[in-house]
Amino acid sequence: EWPGAGLQLITGERITAPAGLESGDATINTQITNGIWAEMEWSWTQPVFLTPPQISTPTLCLNDMLVDSINRGAEGTEIWVGITGGRPIEYAGIRLGPTSPPSSAFSPIFFEQGAPSASCAPGTGQHIQYYRIGLNPDYLLTWSLGTVELVVNLRDVDGISGLSDTLTFELLGSQPELDFSAMPTEIISGNETLLIVEISDVDGIQNMECSILLKDEDEITLFSEIYHPETDGLWTQQWTPPGRLDANHTLYFACLDETALSVSDSFLLRAREAPPTPIS
Repeated sequence: EWPGAGLQLITGERITAPAGLESGDATINTQITNGIWAEMEWSWTQPVFLTPPQISTPTLCLNDMLVDSINRGAEGTEIWVGITGGRPIEYAGIRLGPTSPPSSAFSPIFFEQGAPSASCAPGTGQHIQYYRIGLNPDYLLTWSLGTVELVVNLRDVDGISGLSDTLTFELLGSQPELDFSAMPTEIISGNETLLIVEISDVDGIQNMECSILLKDEDEITLFSEIYHPETDGLWTQQWTPPGRLDANHTLYFACLDETALSVSDSFLLRAREAPPTPIS
């Protein structure tokens, strides 16, 4: 009989105690079922000591490579921790700092047992179990750039928790991106067309400013604008290529986000000659 975990029938040489185990004395009752000593019984007690999970300092990994910085909002970041022995783990949580909630506040997070790459393996090789924790990119979207502290909390099936040492890493801004794939492929001089550019930034486009310039092949400015993207990140502009002949025009696009990261690119707009006007 286990303290706190109830009765368990022993059918082999090795057993694992049920969940809910407590420190105390386990009572072991035995009985001989065959032979001349059949039905002989005896019992004894064995002390049970419980210790919290012994957790390594976490490692931060991206694409199976150890890193010491991540871009805010980027996907694919993983945390690995190792434990030395102990009971099965049923809960994992993380706490971010140094401006996080009180130390008692841990956010539950998805975790699974696994095998890290050699680059990402935490500890010094003495750990016998490893757990992977997926870091949701949304967790750090509103976090200030700079140094971030991370602590992992693991709780075993008996409700006993252990804390890792603190991992420190740098949170960097993410660079904006421009997508011209929705631009019209058929442009005719003298005919109105809709220009479309998609602006994205994985850590948000709030307070972003874009400079837009449209020039003809003689470098004459046809259109210019300072644009602050809406939440959908879509810039659209109705535009009619001047004249009636074949002509090349260039759209210049540059955006600066609130973390001072920028992107710039250009797109060539080839306008075909307009068909002749029918004579009535």
